[in-house]
Amino acid sequence: MTEVSEKRLEAIKEFTELGSGFKIAMQDLSIRGAGNILGASQSGFIDSVGYELYSQLLEEAIIAKQGKQKKREKSNSEINLQIDAYLPSDYISDQRQKIEVYKKTKEIDSRVNYQELQDELIDRFGEYPDVVAYLLEIGLLKSLADQTFTHLVERKQEYIFITFENKAGQIFLTQDYFKALSETNLKARISEHQGSLQVVFDVRKKKDFEILEQLMLFFEGLSAIKEEKF
Repeated sequence: MTEVSEKRLEAIKEFTELGSGFKIAMQDLSIRGAGNILGASQSGFIDSVGYELYSQLLEEAIIAKQGKQKKREKSNSEINLQIDAYLPSDYISDQRQKIEVYKKTKEIDSRVNYQELQDELIDRFGEYPDVVAYLLEIGLLKSLADQTFTHLVERKQEYIFITFENKAGQIFLTQDYFKALSETNLKARISEHQGSLQVVFDVRKKKDFEILEQLMLFFEGLSAIKEEKF
């Protein structure tokens, strides 16, 4: 018997109570090398590219194998704001429920279902702490960033750098970015970075909730401009 087979049998023997199917599936996923889906611990190919990009590459590979072409309607932006945003165990202790909520957060695609998820969490688990509020807000922010073909939103010390994909240049004019910036009260500049347009926000002395609020206004303004064009 191989080592992998022994591990799978051990998992079946260990998990016998109600709901064990989920735990066995997660254990099997770990045995096959996916690592900790929602954490930093990864292994194999998924460790090299990250879970989000891994999922995207897998989807693209399946479509290519089927001989189809996928029309890109949005990007898969990376958000790195150095803000604590997660589901603490003292708010949701059950791992299955956590995964369910993380999945719903990833599926946020409008302010409507963002608010619906807020209401659902309060109804099921009570008032949530700031780290959960930030998780939901970043979920909505990522959705807006994806819709505007953003590549990266990254905080470096007292500045936030927003880099757009080249495809964004096929939709937006320079004045569109200035119009969206006028919706915020942050100091900003527009420049070019390695052939791509980049917006840089000055967030000195700004609190986390203020930063998220102003970024949301910027991306909502840009999304509204895109809707007007199409």
